[in-house]
Amino acid sequence: MPPQLSHPLLEYLKLRRTRAILGLFLATSVLLVEFPGVDLRIASLFFDGDFYLAGAGWTRVLHASVTWFVLGSLGVVAAAYAFNRLSGRRFWGIDGKKVVYLLLVLAFGAGLVVNAMFKGEFGRARPRDIAEFGGSAHFTPAFAISSRNLHPRRGTRNVVQKQVC
Repeated sequence: MPPQLSHPLLEYLKLRRTRAILGLFLATSVLLVEFPGVDLRIASLFFDGDFYLAGAGWTRVLHASVTWFVLGSLGVVAAAYAFNRLSGRRFWGIDGKKVVYLLLVLAFGAGLVVNAMFKGEFGRARPRDIAEFGGSAHFTPAFAISSRNLHPRRGTRNVVQKQVC
């Protein structure tokens, strides 16, 4: 009998919750790509000239607290890591590799890839900017790169946009 190859990623993909999350992402992606009107319909439920709960106190508090929550969570992880290093224990199983992984995911995943690359380079308009909600920009379906960059960081369009135009 050949030996079983084991890799953490393969083990993670075997989990029911992982398959459920990936399946829901795929189904939602197909739905939004094949039926772009669904995207607009969902946005219309929450947008009427502005996000309809923008003035609610709890949403302002929630919006303002996200940064503090992330920083506080990082502080708790750093404290647990320091405790583990000093005491030789494995509290929450936090070690140096997990701390570095967490920092890299936050920096590259949310920071660089999503905010700098996807949002800035895809040029997809926010709901308040599209014609369907009173703006002047055209709606861009999910996963499509806009023919115009709404938030250019430099004077010319990038190579991907030149190829799309």
